[in-house]
Amino acid sequence: MTVKHRLIAGIGIVAIAAAFGLILKPANADREDVKKLSPAEKSKLVGMRAAAISPSEKSAIMRAVKAPRMVSHMMIYQTFNGPISQLDEFLADFYKEFNDQKLGTDISGDKAPYAVVYSHPEKNQSVKIDIGYAVSKRAKVKAPLAIRMFNLGKAVAHVHTGPYGQITAVHNEVLRSLKVTDPDAGFPAVLHLLTDPSKVSSPAAIRTEVIVPTAKVEMQ
Repeated sequence: MTVKHRLIAGIGIVAIAAAFGLILKPANADREDVKKLSPAEKSKLVGMRAAAISPSEKSAIMRAVKAPRMVSHMMIYQTFNGPISQLDEFLADFYKEFNDQKLGTDISGDKAPYAVVYSHPEKNQSVKIDIGYAVSKRAKVKAPLAIRMFNLGKAVAHVHTGPYGQITAVHNEVLRSLKVTDPDAGFPAVLHLLTDPSKVSSPAAIRTEVIVPTAKVEMQ
């Protein structure tokens, strides 16, 4: 696996796990504990613990809910099943396989990876996750990689700018705006990891597109 892909794998781990509130947070840390942290550690803590979203973002989500779009991507992907804590292994395996099959020339102009999460990681010890790239044309791939169209149908697509820890709140707000009471109806959810966190000055600048279907989708 290349250095670049090791970096992206790490980014994906943080993004997907934090997106559903699964990063272990020092929730009981008191003020004295926080004072002992370095500026970098404080920045990470703020980024991970920030759960609320602003009123203006809630308004933006409502606008997105009122204008759903058809979401369909051809993707080269690999399917994994297991606990969310193994995301580092899943992502590393996908990038290694992708490199080994020399598929780089088949990536579309969008080089930001996608993660399709089929059920809520907090409710299921083992979840199905497809990790991959959207591609502009069909390519010959070998197992364990596969290629197919991912059709979510009508979906709400909202680009969140801010820490990964806020994505749970974004997902919940989309469901609330859709008047959905069953959180499982918001899956499969798709995270489009638009930003390399190592290239921004703070977690507040990270951009992630959160894509939530407006109706239950059967994607096996």
